[in-house]
Amino acid sequence: MKPSLASILVLASKLKEDILSKTKSEHLQSFVSPSAYDTAWLAMIPHPLEHDTPLFKGCLEWLVDNQKEEGYWGEFVYGDFPTIDALPATLACMVVLQKWGLGAQNIEKGLKFIHANMVDMLHDQHDHLPRWFTIVFPATVELAESSGLKHKFCDHMKSMMSDISDQRRQVLVIEDGSLFQSPSATAQAYISTQNHKCLKYLTSLVEKYPNGVPQKYPVDEELVELSMVDQVQKLGLYEYFAEEIDNILRKIYSAIQRYSGGVLLTICLNLSMFY
Repeated sequence: MKPSLASILVLASKLKEDILSKTKSEHLQSFVSPSAYDTAWLAMIPHPLEHDTPLFKGCLEWLVDNQKEEGYWGEFVYGDFPTIDALPATLACMVVLQKWGLGAQNIEKGLKFIHANMVDMLHDQHDHLPRWFTIVFPATVELAESSGLKHKFCDHMKSMMSDISDQRRQVLVIEDGSLFQSPSATAQAYISTQNHKCLKYLTSLVEKYPNGVPQKYPVDEELVELSMVDQVQKLGLYEYFAEEIDNILRKIYSAIQRYSGGVLLTICLNLSMFY
């Protein structure tokens, strides 16, 4: 029997109450999508007293539970097609699982995805790779190879990797600290230096996101609210939240005048998804 309109409205009202109550509580971060790549780097950190176990076990469990059916970790666009970030994310996740002796089947699926898709994905975007990718991807490939996850590159792939490495060197020359507030970068720094401030930052992060962590922390309040709107849209409930969504978007439009540069661009790009 199909649900009646009245029952749908009751459920929508209850859902609205639950969602909007979160925006006024410490659980606001629940609307932010976890980053597989950043979560992998936190899962890589060993416990300071028990070196054979991870410090952040929840992050490791999240990786095991959140591999896509196609074998990759990371974001996807329409039709479940992975974005370019799936390449370093999948490599990093496989390294973590191998490090802790978990998820043999997950690793096998991940390797199949990499072998089947890496050349085509890189070829399609070779001329306009994001700066972050040119830094992260070569380092992740090196990490995977040093961990025993070797991938035999064809000549064309070797040529592309050489070009990406060249781009990486150029970017690093002008790098101005934009990796600040990056969980993955901070995790790498802590593994290398055991810096107490790095650990304090990571511990604070995991207290708020005990399983999968976001790509940046702290997260801008406006972007958190946009993430909430995005989730409501994906649930097909826009008509039941129209007033609340409009209020959020008006608030963000008003706030844009306080921002500049990259933050302004990020907000504008997120807003464009809803129009």
